[in-house]
Amino acid sequence: MNAIDTVSRGDKMVLIDDTSLDMSVILVCWNNLDYLEPCLNSLYDSNLHSRFDVVVVDNGSTDGSQDMLRDKFPDVRIIQNDHNVGLGKASNQGIEITSGKYILLLNNDTIVNGTSLDRMVEFLESNPNAGAVGGKLLNPDGSVQSCYNDFPSLKEEFLIAKIFDFVTVLKRHITYYLILSFVD
Repeated sequence: MNAIDTVSRGDKMVLIDDTSLDMSVILVCWNNLDYLEPCLNSLYDSNLHSRFDVVVVDNGSTDGSQDMLRDKFPDVRIIQNDHNVGLGKASNQGIEITSGKYILLLNNDTIVNGTSLDRMVEFLESNPNAGAVGGKLLNPDGSVQSCYNDFPSLKEEFLIAKIFDFVTVLKRHITYYLILSFVD
């Protein structure tokens, strides 16, 4: 997109000034056509007050995702990888070409509640020391979906380390035994 572009979405015409976008939405997909279209529809139909652009990083899909994006969402910028580079690298690829003040890494199986995205932008605007914000995840029935875990304590970290130590030693002994058995 240029500094100022006009994009159309159905009967809506939106003026986008890349230099003043509130947020850039990054979606990473790999053969998720069935999820991607409803996710994008919910995003564009949510009547956001925040100005945003969308980047989809496709990790080598073969399910027609790229064609659907070009046909139904021509304003979405697409980064096409020839193979699955993984979520982290693909997210970074999307972030590199965005210009929004805030970045939303959105899973493509999400149905967006537009008011929540506007509220997150408002929160970040009024709390400049905040480094990140996350929304409440809801299941399709409206119940809260667990999306966090407490930080492990020092005791838990020690136990995890001991378990991994034990497993490593056990694997070494089993491998040694199997090699000796094979050689005999």
